[in-house]
Amino acid sequence: MKKVDQEEIRKFYDEITDVWDPDDVWHQYSKHKIEYFIARLKFLENGRILNAGSGGNEYNICNDQIFHVDIAAEKIKHKKNNLVANIENLPFGDGSFSNIICVGSVINYCDAIRVISEFSRVLEKSGHLILEFESSWGFEYTRHESYKKSAFIESIEYINQNHNQWLFSPQYIRQILASYHIILE
Repeated sequence: MKKVDQEEIRKFYDEITDVWDPDDVWHQYSKHKIEYFIARLKFLENGRILNAGSGGNEYNICNDQIFHVDIAAEKIKHKKNNLVANIENLPFGDGSFSNIICVGSVINYCDAIRVISEFSRVLEKSGHLILEFESSWGFEYTRHESYKKSAFIESIEYINQNHNQWLFSPQYIRQILASYHIILE
């Protein structure tokens, strides 16, 4: 049975140079689109931001209250506000953040229910969550048994290495968000 090995993921991300593969056109396009989207969000200029699974990326946000959390210490050690932790168990108090950013398949290495529960707990009631994830609806999975399933572990090749990660359907993630009263806009 496939499983996601957090230690294997930590080691992989600690060893690679860049979490957004510079040689992969699709990943560079995705990064650019995420940066473009985030740059348009004026609410990120104020308040505390949790960058969950940040990989050291700031996405061009001009706010010195960004807290970088990641399991890969090497990626965040140079950041002012950094903490090595698993996003399934965040070491912050309730309502600690105005905004949470979790992009780049970070949630796909975790238990989505536990992560969203933690996000709900540490996010202010009127806060914003930016969540991007690998969907089981992706074109590349059309011939896989995981295609369009709610939650499924798939072996993915990324930067010349295979590792397991969860794929989630958008409906599955929406249901979890709704169960924690996180409103979609």
